[in-house]
Amino acid sequence: MSEEPFFLTDEDIADLTGYVRTDKQREHLRELGIPFFPDRDGRPRVPRNVFRLFAIPQRFRVIEGDIEYRAPYPLPPRPKNLEKGS
Repeated sequence: MSEEPFFLTDEDIADLTGYVRTDKQREHLRELGIPFFPDRDGRPRVPRNVFRLFAIPQRFRVIEGDIEYRAPYPLPPRPKNLEKGS
């Protein structure tokens, strides 16, 4: 069984940001609020476990092992013909 690398790969970061240039990758990661560590060549390094924390949308949250969905906007009322007993 192969183990995942500690950091996202260069290809992962390019896919995530949509940029190949490291300066643009760093800029986009900052805009997304994803923390990274530049290596000595200036390439952004994102720890895989940190990325997973930031990749979960804010409208989801874990409550005692269950996932609760929170809509980012108020949901419309449910139509009466779809309610139980109709």
